[in-house]
Amino acid sequence: MSRIILSVIFWTLSIGVPSLQAQQLPDERNGITQTSPAPVPTAPLTPKIGDAAGQDSVHATWRLGRTYADRGDHARAFAVFRRIADACGQDSAGAPYSRIVANTFVLLGKYYLKGIPDALDADPNVAQEFFLYAASYFADPEAQYELGRLLLNGQGVPRNAMQAARWLNRSAKNGNRAAQAMLGNMLLKGDGVLRQAPLGLFWLMLANDGDGSVREMDRRNV
Repeated sequence: MSRIILSVIFWTLSIGVPSLQAQQLPDERNGITQTSPAPVPTAPLTPKIGDAAGQDSVHATWRLGRTYADRGDHARAFAVFRRIADACGQDSAGAPYSRIVANTFVLLGKYYLKGIPDALDADPNVAQEFFLYAASYFADPEAQYELGRLLLNGQGVPRNAMQAARWLNRSAKNGNRAAQAMLGNMLLKGDGVLRQAPLGLFWLMLANDGDGSVREMDRRNV
């Protein structure tokens, strides 16, 4: 059994999800699969917190936003997160606070996806822009998962299972267990992609095993 698992692991790492890479889709010409930095999403701006915000100030501001969100004051939380995105969204993806900024874009995307009563109208297209920016520029696994899920469900945007699988594949390889489970189900059932039951079972097994990383499963089966 361990040899079978290892064979699937090396196969997955070497070629990704077969049949997902060979096809060119119309959406690729519209930037859905881009890996270079996307433009910062266009949305109403709020005052900046400063162009030279350091890691401590960014983290403190992010914690303030989380505090508002935990209290249910999502309008204030949104305003705080928007300030971080405006001030730091174009900073280097290698900055020490880049993970915080990436998470901020994910949180903003979720707000745009669902809206905030009496404060923000839902706009799935803007949500997609925020997820795409964090998924491509920051290579954030959670953003890649959220983008894949949005494209798979077609919630306010055109459903595109093939593109969804590609983003879920990236997130899954980065250790996101929710993406591993969703991708596994897609491949197991053939939901919008070529059915590949063995690979689907591999991702489902990985989603429920260890820390969710391919490297961890490889180590445990040597």
